[in-house]
Amino acid sequence: MKTMQKLRTLILAGGMLTLAGTAAMAEDSYKIGVSEPLSGAASSLGVPVVDSIKAAAEVINANGGVDGRKIQLVIRDDQSRPDIAVQNFRRLSEEGVYAMIGPNQGSNTLAVSAIVKQAKVPTCAFNNTIAITKQNNPYIFRCQTSDADNVKAALLFAHDKLKAKNIGVLYTSDAYGSDAYAALQKEAEAMGMPVVGAEKVNYGATDTTAEWTKLLATKPDVVILWGSGSTMSIALRNASQLGNTAPIIGAQGVAASAIIEGAGAAAEGIYMVTLTAPDQVTEGQKDLAKIYKEKNGDDYQLTIYDTIGWDALHLVAKAIENAGGDREKMLEGFEKISNYQLAAGTYTYTSDNHEGLGVDSVWIVQVKDGRMIGVQHGL
Repeated sequence: MKTMQKLRTLILAGGMLTLAGTAAMAEDSYKIGVSEPLSGAASSLGVPVVDSIKAAAEVINANGGVDGRKIQLVIRDDQSRPDIAVQNFRRLSEEGVYAMIGPNQGSNTLAVSAIVKQAKVPTCAFNNTIAITKQNNPYIFRCQTSDADNVKAALLFAHDKLKAKNIGVLYTSDAYGSDAYAALQKEAEAMGMPVVGAEKVNYGATDTTAEWTKLLATKPDVVILWGSGSTMSIALRNASQLGNTAPIIGAQGVAASAIIEGAGAAAEGIYMVTLTAPDQVTEGQKDLAKIYKEKNGDDYQLTIYDTIGWDALHLVAKAIENAGGDREKMLEGFEKISNYQLAAGTYTYTSDNHEGLGVDSVWIVQVKDGRMIGVQHGL
C-alpha cells in the first residue's frame, strides 16, 4: 500500500467535519458516515479512531478506491453524548450513506440502534458493550471484541497469572461499565473467585477517591477497573494517592495513549485488556505502523484505537465490494466477510454472528516505563 499523505484541507462547520471537495466527488464516491466522540469525556477514544479512519481512506483512495470509486467520509462529533449521537445518525441516514461507523460508547450505540434499524444502514460499532448485538437489530456489527470475551480474559489472567483468590471492581455507571460488571459477577462466581467489593463511579467523574477508599477497605487481591474516558486517568491517580498495592487490570477503555499519559506515574505496572500489543507489530499492522511511524516518529506505539478505526473502514470497503456497490445489498455484503485479516485481528461475520472478533484476538498488556508491553495473547 502507498503511505498516507497529509490531508490538505479540513473543514469544520456546524459540528461536521468533512474532506474538502466532497461536493464535487459526491456522485463518483461511496459516502460513509462517521459519528465519534471528538470532544467530551470520551474524546481520548474518538480522536485516534477518526485519525485512523482518515488514514485508511487515504490509502484506499490512493489505490483506486473501491471498484474505481473513492471513499467519501462525512464525520460528525457526538460530543460523548447519546442525544448528539442520535442527531448525528439521523442526519447521516438522511444523507444516503452506504454505511455508518461508530459510535464508540455503548450507551451511544444503544441510543442509535432504533435509527440504524429503521434506516437499514449497516453500522460498524466500536464498543465492547455486550448488549449492542442483542437488540434484535441485524444492522449493528461489532468491529471489536465483546466484553463477554474481554471479561473472561481479564479474570483468567487475574486467577492464573496473578494468583488472585478474590477481586474488587471499580466500574463506570454507563452501559459499558455496568454491562461488563454484570458479566464479571457471573464469570467470577463460576471461577470461584468472589467479588469482595464493587464500587460504581459516574461516567465523567472528576474524583474517585471516596469509591477507592471503600473498595480498598475490602482488601481485594486484584482490582478490575472497567470504564473509559478521562475518569480512568483520574481513577488511576486516585488509587496511587491512596497507596493502593493491589494489581490493576483495566478494560480496553483504559488502554488509550491519552489515558496512560493522563495518569502519569500512576499508570506504571497496570495491566489492560486490549487488541494490540504495541511492541509486537503483526503482519496485519505493518502498513498502518509504517504510516504512523512516518507521521509521528519511530518511537510511536500503535494502540487499539489506531487499529480499530483502520479496520472499520476496510471492513466497510470489503462490504461494498461484496455488495457489488449496491447500497441495498450492504447488509449481505457485511455478512459475507470471512477470515478477513486486518490490524486488530481476523474478522468473520454471518447472518447469525455480528461479533467480528473472538477471544483469540485479545491481548493483555502492561505499562512499563510509560509504554504498553504485550504480556499474553488469547487465553
